[in-house]
Amino acid sequence: MQKGYMVVTGTINDPADYMNYVEAVVNLVNAAGGKWLVRNPESDVREGSHGPLTAVVEWPSVEIAKGAYDSAEYQEIKKLRMNGNSELSFSIVEGCDPDGGLQK
Repeated sequence: MQKGYMVVTGTINDPADYMNYVEAVVNLVNAAGGKWLVRNPESDVREGSHGPLTAVVEWPSVEIAKGAYDSAEYQEIKKLRMNGNSELSFSIVEGCDPDGGLQK
């Protein structure tokens, strides 16, 4: 089973208010078995149109990542960022072999 990764990109509009969300979601991710790989509000975006925030969380599997995102607990936490303090995009992707999946 391949690991799953949650990739979050976007823009923070109100950093002080957004921190309420961050505190709650960090606790949830840690408790649900996620591992923070990247959490940086000031990424150096070289191409594309997404904002400077980038976060990457590693999960034991895609199913566990989806379960954490879809959980009732996260849906409550999500409300802390739905007031305009941020504009985020979430993707859940399956990991690949270290060779990029090129070897058969």
